[in-house]
Order: sequence, then C-alpha cells, then structure tokens
Amino acid sequence: MKKFSLALAISTASLLAGVSAMPPMPPSFPKAEEKKRPFPKSCKSIPMMIVHLPPPMELEFNSCKNDLHMPTDSAVARAVIGWFGPKAVFKSISVAEDFFRLYQVDFTIGENSMTIYTNEKLSKFLISPESK
Repeated sequence: MKKFSLALAISTASLLAGVSAMPPMPPSFPKAEEKKRPFPKSCKSIPMMIVHLPPPMELEFNSCKNDLHMPTDSAVARAVIGWFGPKAVFKSISVAEDFFRLYQVDFTIGENSMTIYTNEKLSKFLISPESK
C-alpha cells in the first residue's frame, strides 16, 4: 500500500510540474472610461470578447466575412439583367474598398461602362456617380 501511495504521489507531482501556465485572456469588457455609450441591446447575446476583437484579428475577420458573403458571379449576372435589361453584360464583382459587406459590380450596357454597389442579398443597389 505504501508503494502505491508513493507512486501516486510521484505521478501527481510530475503531472503538476509539467502543466504550463495559462496564457493571459483578453479583456472581455471595455473599461469604464472607454465606454462612450451603453452597449446596444442587439448585442446582448454576443460575448464582449467577440465584439472587441484584437485589431489584427478584426481586419482578417472583416475580410473573411466580406469574401464569405460575396454573391456568386451567376447570381449577380442574373440580378444585373433583371435591373437593367437583357442588354446589360456583367463584367466583375469585388468588395467595395473600405466598406463592410458592400460589393462593387462592373458591367456594360452597349458601349457604356457602369458601376453599381450592392449588398450581399442583391436586394438593393446604388449607382456610382461616375456611371451616369
């Protein structure tokens, strides 16, 4: 029984010595002086550590969401034809610069090149001022 107790004590001590310390966790709530307005009710089910991502991760997260929600070429081509008629020819779609989940669509109608901006559902669009 003494040998079993000694073996258990030694194995427990060696396991505890091998465990590394946990890395520091990111702060989950903003400091009181950083809080400029109350936290929106629409965010109540989202953990604060997700809402306040570290800056490098936030840039990659936004880029990922933009790419993930970008409509397919075929869907955009159908939408452009639906909006502007059968003479519209789809060229390309890309993420609008400095925007989140807003997409730039380039197409032509006859000789005229046009650019519009649309959301991921292709339910609304804005005509670029250069296109007029």
